[in-house]
Amino acid sequence: VTDSELAFITTSLLGGNFSTNQNITKGDWVFIQIMVRNFIEEVNSKLMVDISKDWRLYNSLLAHIKPMLNRIRYGIRLENPLIKSIKKNYKGLYKIVEESVYELEQFIGKEMSQDEIGYLTLHFGGAIERTKLSSSYKPRVLIVCETGLGTSELLMIQIQSLFDLNIVGVTSRRKLEETLKDKHIDAIISTI
Repeated sequence: VTDSELAFITTSLLGGNFSTNQNITKGDWVFIQIMVRNFIEEVNSKLMVDISKDWRLYNSLLAHIKPMLNRIRYGIRLENPLIKSIKKNYKGLYKIVEESVYELEQFIGKEMSQDEIGYLTLHFGGAIERTKLSSSYKPRVLIVCETGLGTSELLMIQIQSLFDLNIVGVTSRRKLEETLKDKHIDAIISTI
């Protein structure tokens, strides 16, 4: 094996995700963790949803960024076969990620390719989708009956078994106005 072949194999291994985090010096690893956190915060500040506490995003970016930095450092180009689709379907997010990679580029001392930015965009796109799925809004519902609470309690149990709602209370018709002053209600379900 020639020296140039050894160099190619070494840089290919560095650019892949084969090595573990123990191969990074502790100082570098801490700095990379802080850099990833800052990167997430920078992208998050430009989004309409909050993905700052998505630990899955944080861990997946940590796993992705170390070999990515090595690829960029050693000039290994990784083509992203989805780049056109990413730039078309995630145009706004791609632009935000592209504007937010400056700390990573400063650390490595080189500009990041569109292919690499595309891969990073996919990580953020996944986090946004997870946030949408986990934070689906449940309508706030008030149950109202004519006089007593017995019928309302039964109605509440039946409704909860059928629908995914946030039932904020049960009240009588006579106390309805008073209850509405204290609570934000999306809908009223009544036996009346």
